[in-house]
Amino acid sequence: MSPQKSFMKTWKNWVDGKWVEGAGGQLTAIENPATGEKIAEVPNSTPADVDRAVEAAKRAFYDGRWTGLMRGERQRMLWRLGELVEQKAPSTTCVSSPRAPATPSGMKPASTCRITLPISAANQWVWWVRSRLGTIHS
Repeated sequence: MSPQKSFMKTWKNWVDGKWVEGAGGQLTAIENPATGEKIAEVPNSTPADVDRAVEAAKRAFYDGRWTGLMRGERQRMLWRLGELVEQKAPSTTCVSSPRAPATPSGMKPASTCRITLPISAANQWVWWVRSRLGTIHS
């Protein structure tokens, strides 16, 4: 059994704005495929966990927490999310595949990972809304 690294973390599910335990209470180990080292534990989510998350998302949508915001505010929030992910990317790492070049620890810089895909998708969505509807100032 290899020693745990300082970046080892046990995660919970993010539901309704807070971290919550999985309904079943069981965890699944996440391993670095290059080294086999355990790098995290995540909830082994059940259908009840999915239902809880979907219900929370529906509440957030229908109670106005998201839809009640002005379009310009939603644009700014999505754009800011992309900026934050982009800012954090250089200081994070991702697990490498055994076929990909990596450091001896089996990790590689996030700049070589596909972290830019969600950033570009969010920015493209904001651009599309602005180009079709214009920027709305709230």
